[in-house]
Amino acid sequence: MFQSSWGVYFLVFFLPLYLVRFKFGFIPINLWELMAIFFLSIWFLKKYQEKKIKRDFFEKSFLGNKGIFWSILIIFLFLFLSAVFNDNWMKSLGMIKSWFLIPLFFSFWAQKVVLPRKKENILKSYFFSATAISIIGLVYLILGEMTYDGRLTAFFNSPNYLAMFLAPSVIIGWKLAKTKKTFFYLFLGIILIALYFSFSYSAWIATTIALVIVQTKDFFREKQKNKIFIFLIFLASMMFFLFFFQLKTEKFRSSFGMEARSSFNSRITIWKASWKIIQESPFLGIGIANFQSKYLEYQKFFPPYLNWAVPHPHNIFLAFWLFGGIGALLGFVFLLFFWLKEFWRKKNEENGEIVWVVLGIMTTIIIQGFFDTTYFKNDLAVIFWLNFIF
Repeated sequence: MFQSSWGVYFLVFFLPLYLVRFKFGFIPINLWELMAIFFLSIWFLKKYQEKKIKRDFFEKSFLGNKGIFWSILIIFLFLFLSAVFNDNWMKSLGMIKSWFLIPLFFSFWAQKVVLPRKKENILKSYFFSATAISIIGLVYLILGEMTYDGRLTAFFNSPNYLAMFLAPSVIIGWKLAKTKKTFFYLFLGIILIALYFSFSYSAWIATTIALVIVQTKDFFREKQKNKIFIFLIFLASMMFFLFFFQLKTEKFRSSFGMEARSSFNSRITIWKASWKIIQESPFLGIGIANFQSKYLEYQKFFPPYLNWAVPHPHNIFLAFWLFGGIGALLGFVFLLFFWLKEFWRKKNEENGEIVWVVLGIMTTIIIQGFFDTTYFKNDLAVIFWLNFIF
C-alpha cells in the first residue's frame, strides 16, 4: 500500500480523521497526520535509498514549475519569519507543519504514486468521503442535532466547516453523474441535501459559479449550446428558489445585515479589525497562531464586538496577509496565477476534462474564500494542494 495508489485513496477518504487529536510529549498531532507521516516516511526512505529524491521532487513534480516553486518558497519563508518574530512561535510552527508541510508533501507523494490515468480516483475518494460525511450529517438532521439557529454541522465545529468540505465535492459529483450511473446521482443528491442544511450561502453561491465555469468548456461547441443554455437557466432558477424560500428566515436576515447582530455585520467588523491589524504589522503579519488574541485586543476600536470567538479573519487573502505578512499574500496570489497558467496550458490536453473539474474545485475554494477562510484547516489544506497534481 505504501508504494501504491491505494494509500493515497485511503488517506483522502479518511481526511476527517484529523479531528482525532492527541499529543506525543509536547508535540500536538492528529490521527490523519500520523497516518500520512507513516506512509510518507516509508516512501521517502525508499526514494532516498534509490537516490531519486531530487529527480522526483524537483524535476518530475509540480515543483518543476519555477513559478509555483518560488511562490511556495516565499509563502513558507514569510510564514516562518512571522512565526519566529511574533508570540506563540512554537504553536505557529506546529500550525505550519499541519497546514502546509504535511499537506504539501502528501500532494507530492500522491503525484508520484498515482498513475496519470488513475488520478481521477483521487477525486472519487474525496467524493465518497463527502458522501459518507453527508450520510452522517443526515443522521444528525433526523435526530435534530442542529445548531441553535437550525443549521447542520454533523461532527464539524461549525456549519461553515461542513460546507467548506462538501462544496468542492459537488463539482466532482456533477462530473461523475455524467457517466449516468445511478449511484453517482444518488450520492450527489445526498451531498446537496447536507450542503443545503448547512445554510452556508457562500457555499451555495461558490458552487453555482464553479459549475457555470466548468460548463463553459462546452459552450462554444455548436451541439452543446442549447444544453448549456438550459443548464444555466436551471441553475439560476434553483438559486432563485433557494434564496426565495430563505427570505423570511432569521439566517437570511442575519446573513445580509437586516438585523443589528447579524453574521454579515459581524464579518464587516472582523474585516475592519483585520485591516487595522494589518496596518500595524503589514510586512511580517502577526503570526499564524495569534489572530484570536489580536482580534480581542482591537475590540476597543470597534465597540461592540458582535462575535468574540474568531480564530480566522473570514477571508483567505486577509488570512495570508495577517499570518505571514505581505510576502505570504503575494506568494499566494502568484501561486494562484501560476496554477491558472498551468490549467490554461493543460485544458485542451487528453485529460482536459478532469483539469476543468479541478478548476471548478479551485473556483469554489477561492470564491468561498472571500467570506470564509477556506485554507487554514487540515482537511481544506490537503484539498487545496491536491489541485496541483493534475
